[in-house]
Amino acid sequence: MNTLEDAKAVIGRVFAANPTEIVASLPDYWRVYFQKRRETPAARESIVSSAPGSNTDNSAPGAQRPALARIGMKGVKPPQPIYTPDPEFSDFAKTSGIQGVCVLSGIIAVDGRVHDIHIMRPLGAGLDERAIDAVRTWKFKPATMDGQPVPIEMSFEIAFNLFK
Repeated sequence: MNTLEDAKAVIGRVFAANPTEIVASLPDYWRVYFQKRRETPAARESIVSSAPGSNTDNSAPGAQRPALARIGMKGVKPPQPIYTPDPEFSDFAKTSGIQGVCVLSGIIAVDGRVHDIHIMRPLGAGLDERAIDAVRTWKFKPATMDGQPVPIEMSFEIAFNLFK
């Protein structure tokens, strides 16, 4: 670090100057949760659609997202779970007796995998990240519309219970 500009660059990487920088520094799965607490839905969609990996077909960043089917739409049959293992407790949550439900949102793509996972209602104590790690391994028979596989957005309630 030889110049004032170098020092400012380092400080800028360590300390966020405003809420937008803070949100931008978060992992993708936390962005929607914090963005919805501070801005309009249009701004929130901008954050989601510009985040790395936010398109379901894994095309180039910034590519248009495909339209998502919705349960209840005419001709749409929901996805069917094939493999949905429970998440592991974090050590901190287990020793502290923390339990409850976190809510995630994600897109079940035509490959049956869950993509674009975001936290909608956190639980804390490292359990949200454990839930995301588990959901990333889940596999579904994809939703269909008129017999054809389609991507669909769904919410997932992940319960963490300690049994004594």
